[in-house]
Amino acid sequence: CKEACVSAQSKRLEESFELTQQIARHAASTTDPRIYALAVKSCGLPPIGGSCALLSAAQWAHLDAENAEPWLFVLDDATRRKDRALMDESLHRIGTAAHFDERFFAVTGLIAEHAGEDDLGKLAAHVLAVEALGVRGAQSLPLDALSNACGPAAIRDANRRQECDAAAATLAERSDSLLAASIGASVG
Repeated sequence: CKEACVSAQSKRLEESFELTQQIARHAASTTDPRIYALAVKSCGLPPIGGSCALLSAAQWAHLDAENAEPWLFVLDDATRRKDRALMDESLHRIGTAAHFDERFFAVTGLIAEHAGEDDLGKLAAHVLAVEALGVRGAQSLPLDALSNACGPAAIRDANRRQECDAAAATLAERSDSLLAASIGASVG
């Protein structure tokens, strides 16, 4: 069983990688922020390579400018590159965003919409939805970047404190996610 199990796992990883690459190729030419978000989250940032290298947090933020979530990824990228100006802009955009929408249940909602009415269709939809939630739950938000940007030393600066308060309010008050709301409350 060991060799067969390893072979099956390897095949699943290859299929998952190819599906991720297909989603990334589609996202690279879309203006739909939902598709772009799905691709970025599937690829990860920094991206895993292949077609995923065509994606960026900056483009996602451009496509979904009123959503604070992509700006959180831009903040993370700016933090890794030590780009202070982009960090400040990202914090500002998070704080002024209309909402923080992770779309956590977007994929499971699509699965439910296309589930058959018979028992087998419902069972298949249930299995796929559980799998999708597991995958989505394993993806993480780069909340460390926000916590670090709004840490005690950083908020000694009045401008930074104001930007952090606004970002915290966006997460705490205009989020579709309990995790983001609690991080917003903690930062605030």
